[in-house]
Amino acid sequence: MVRFPIFISYSHKDREKAIKVKSHLSSLENDGLADIWIDSELRAGDSEEWEKKLLRNLQKAKVFVVLLSDAFAASPYCQKKELPEILKRKKNGDLVYLVHLRPYSMEDALKEYQVLPGVEKAVSDFRNADQALKKIVDEIRKDIKTNMPEGGPARPEFEHLPHLFDRTNQRDCLAKLCDRRSRQPRRPMVFIVSGPKDEHHTGFHFAVSNEFLPRELGMRQPTHYIPANLPKDANFAIRMKSLSGATSSKPEDIAKEFPMGSLTYLSFCLREDEWNETLIEQFLRYWHAFPNLNTGRKLCVGISIQSKRISQEALLKRFPPKDYEPPSGIDGAVVESGLHFDVMKDLKPPDLSDNAADTWARERNVLSVCGSGQILPLIEEVERVFKKQSRIPMEELAGHLRSILERLP
Repeated sequence: MVRFPIFISYSHKDREKAIKVKSHLSSLENDGLADIWIDSELRAGDSEEWEKKLLRNLQKAKVFVVLLSDAFAASPYCQKKELPEILKRKKNGDLVYLVHLRPYSMEDALKEYQVLPGVEKAVSDFRNADQALKKIVDEIRKDIKTNMPEGGPARPEFEHLPHLFDRTNQRDCLAKLCDRRSRQPRRPMVFIVSGPKDEHHTGFHFAVSNEFLPRELGMRQPTHYIPANLPKDANFAIRMKSLSGATSSKPEDIAKEFPMGSLTYLSFCLREDEWNETLIEQFLRYWHAFPNLNTGRKLCVGISIQSKRISQEALLKRFPPKDYEPPSGIDGAVVESGLHFDVMKDLKPPDLSDNAADTWARERNVLSVCGSGQILPLIEEVERVFKKQSRIPMEELAGHLRSILERLP
């Protein structure tokens, strides 16, 4: 399953406004609902290669956001190449949103379709254009969720980047946490890991929630994955109420909202400028005092710190695991406090694993994207790219893989 690809169609004269629209749509990417493609280059005098790339992304798209204006009406390329294809796709069932960006005398043919915010009112007519765009994105979000295939949104395109590296140290840490959990199964599990920003923290969290932990816990049910941000104050109960959908911020009410029979995984990625030792200490204490989970509910919280200077050694000194763990020797008794907590070894670019490219391609179900005839060339290309570079930061790796996929037919 792939995320819904969104194609933004616009005149180059509306470039700045188009980028603003894309920024509003970015929340859909953050939630794993969509991938957005926008051509941010001027369209006049573009090369044949540019047009091939644009048309390829237009063909891949399942959601189209068309920014209507006088400039769009006057653009031969928009009118002859993009718009007819997009309206044909709408008749075939794809999602098409005609957004009245700036006031102009709209074509009668377009008035037959739903136009947002309206035929007679453009986004620029609103005193607060951001509010108008928010309502449009909310509608797109609702429609995407309604059309989402069974199983929910797909994970990010490079969720399986950790497969290209040996993450044995982190997997061993999780195995120990799961082993402790078997002795006190109703307590939360929490870990902290640090590493440079370019080690693709979000991809690592996806691997933890969807591969490492289910494997260690012997789970067959899907993980309830929740990426989140820490509040800048210490109001964790309010934040957890919002994330869990609980009726109150009382921990006992929040605990009841975690899905029965599955793992809830909360991930928090902190930039170095967001790093706050006191806040992390309070956050750990919040989970330390959290009530026991009901039988059948599993909870793990992963915190990653994007920093080159904050090491595992420093974190262990500041947050000794023994200060947070449940009392030992309790078998079946009610545990009022404590959590299964550890500090992982730093995320670093390890040596490229054997058969890594093959594992990556097959694990990310690349067959559904490229077809069976493309999987071998893709694997060979990945291996060629990294033949002379066995250690590479995650984000740099993601860039290589993205370029490889874009070059495929």
